[in-house]
Amino acid sequence: MDRVEALLAGELAQEKFGAAVDKTFQFLEKAALEDAALWPAVGEALAVRAAPAQIKENFGLRAGLLKRVIVEERSTRGPPLVLNEILASPAEGGPWIEVRNVSTSPVSLADYRLTASFRTAGVLQAAGEGVVPFQDRKLAPGECYVLATKQGSSLLSPAGGFLALYRVGPKATPSVVQPIDFLFYGHQTKGLSYGRMPEGADEKPGGWAFLSHPTPGKPSDGPGIEPPPHAYREGLSIQKSGAAKVWLRLKAASGAAAGDRPPKLALRYRREGEADFRSAELTWDDKSFWYSGSIEVGEGNRRIAYYALASSADGVERLYPLPAPDLSFAVPVLPGVKINEVLPRPQRVPSSPGEFVELHNASDRAADLDGYFLTDTRRNTAKWRIPKGSVVEPKGFIILYADGLDEGSHTSFKLSNSGGFIGLYGRMEEGNLLVDSTVFRGMRVGESWGAMPDGSRNFRIWKDPTPGARNLPKIPDKYLKGKEGGAPGEEVEPPTVGNEEGEKEGVEKEAETPEEKPPAEGEEPPVDDDEGE
Repeated sequence: MDRVEALLAGELAQEKFGAAVDKTFQFLEKAALEDAALWPAVGEALAVRAAPAQIKENFGLRAGLLKRVIVEERSTRGPPLVLNEILASPAEGGPWIEVRNVSTSPVSLADYRLTASFRTAGVLQAAGEGVVPFQDRKLAPGECYVLATKQGSSLLSPAGGFLALYRVGPKATPSVVQPIDFLFYGHQTKGLSYGRMPEGADEKPGGWAFLSHPTPGKPSDGPGIEPPPHAYREGLSIQKSGAAKVWLRLKAASGAAAGDRPPKLALRYRREGEADFRSAELTWDDKSFWYSGSIEVGEGNRRIAYYALASSADGVERLYPLPAPDLSFAVPVLPGVKINEVLPRPQRVPSSPGEFVELHNASDRAADLDGYFLTDTRRNTAKWRIPKGSVVEPKGFIILYADGLDEGSHTSFKLSNSGGFIGLYGRMEEGNLLVDSTVFRGMRVGESWGAMPDGSRNFRIWKDPTPGARNLPKIPDKYLKGKEGGAPGEEVEPPTVGNEEGEKEGVEKEAETPEEKPPAEGEEPPVDDDEGE
């Protein structure tokens, strides 16, 4: 409590927190408003504009609640009534919430309310949506009371949530509702309850633990069951085959031996429009201590939602991320757009197109690149945001000018004359995954680095750049009109494909990138993988 109180008075003081929110919003506002369609409307305003005030208001409510609970805990007499046990996902029967009188005097339950809301306004004085009163009865010292709830009730969810106990009777003024106890809880395993361990217990005295044997109407007797670890790291990459590869690493619990892991870990996923989640295997790598599995993206251009479910040896489940399946990770639909041509050193003539990067849509549907990013470094995958209106028609091309002007279709960076990296990355809200990339070499003035054929992984030097058009060798005029001085209609042998001198040019292939392996123990996941982020 001392640590929490110090944080609320220092680093998390309302003024400092508000200033941090405003500073962060100033940094994100431009990008957020460019994707305003992703934000719902709140009255006449967009939710993105209302977000800072809403965040600060909700933080104030939470901070006020914590301060009042600390005061209550430090008072000479602790709260007489506490939350004691919940069963949100029963194997049979209905869900319930248990409270217990921990004082030495009888307690009137009519003075208390349960809610799943942080908002502490006078609405709690009476029952309503999300606010539940108790029966008007006395609870003897040490006695427990079980409140049955309905399946699917907003008060208690198997997916996890927040539960608070408030006093609204004579000892709480009408304008200030007094918080007594509260609980944050995550995904609940079917048949297991979540309860407060009794004082003097060997494990977590006074804390909360999962119980294999629910004890409605009496104090929890333990022992508690350890769930899978809550800390994890997750990664996603798109393979050359088109499959999505998921990595997951769980942080070992305190005191666990190296390599200890849950006996079961499953990947659940579903495509947009599907009602049920499918299951896929996550396999364990003894060298990297990572789980990994693949999802076949398939046809149909549909997003895929996914999450992982771990089970301990005792059957306790934990989801990653915690709010799943309501809020899951996603495999975005990446467009069939390829980096097709790069010109780093244009000729200084009026007809020169200037430095450019050409993108080619190899698919049969239009690709809207609004919110995608182009970069010349793997360390900053969101260096330059492609502007609105950047739509590439099927089999079409779009030109982005790499001249450092940072306006319209002109990027914020210039291409290196000595060669470098160019990457096209996806939207931030979809993971900022790599869509396509190429590494070009240093070239002579006027030469470009382009795919042959268009949209392929095979690149070569082109003597005659073709911005906005197919990459094809230029045929000299003399071969189109006949050799100078030749007889009319004389058949002319076409030149060898290559430079104008007829020297045959080989096709330069980009080096194949070996399939990436999950990082070893103690290593960070790669951030510059050409296969995906």
